[in-house]
Amino acid sequence: MLYCPKCNVDIRGEKICCPLCQGRLTGAAGNAAFPILKERKYSLKLMVKICIFLLVVLEVVMMTIQIITGFQYQTPNVIMMWALFVAVDLCVAMYFRGNIIKLGSLQGYAIIILCLILDWHDRRMSWSFNWAIPITLVCLAIITIFVGYAAGLRMVDYMIYLVIDVLLALLQIIPVVLKLNTIPHAAIISMGIMIIVAAFVFIFRSRELRNAVTKYMNI
Repeated sequence: MLYCPKCNVDIRGEKICCPLCQGRLTGAAGNAAFPILKERKYSLKLMVKICIFLLVVLEVVMMTIQIITGFQYQTPNVIMMWALFVAVDLCVAMYFRGNIIKLGSLQGYAIIILCLILDWHDRRMSWSFNWAIPITLVCLAIITIFVGYAAGLRMVDYMIYLVIDVLLALLQIIPVVLKLNTIPHAAIISMGIMIIVAAFVFIFRSRELRNAVTKYMNI
């Protein structure tokens, strides 16, 4: 280890002069005080940028094909829709990567919207209401509770996402009444599950629910 006789201190690392008095050091150089980390050649942010660029290229290519062919084919439209969804999804994932519950909830809502768009594009409007939406909402509630418990979070930190999931689940009554949901069993079961979750929160976690509402609504 290096030593400064003037300051009477030991200096770690490879130094020529004392950082305090700039005097000559004696002794042999030792290990640095902090390890030198190797700089990564490829970061996650760079990989995401590359993926988004490739998706933009795909969008341009598909749009060019559609213009040349006079919009005669449906496949390029579906590809463009998926490419746009994946690009937006990557941006959201990078922005909210520090909040797993928020990221998962936004991913689930994006999946629901995409299913509705694809179902509308196919002129059916059935499978999204029948299966995709109820299953996604129940899975979101389960994942939110599990991740919050595993991460040791307070319920007030993720209560708002459970409330949104419950409200969206209850809105499934609209397509059921309008006969848009041709097989309403999954929707009815999911509404029942979410009502049970809402009852549990309201009865046993009423204070945390009130704190969550106050936190997010600035009441």
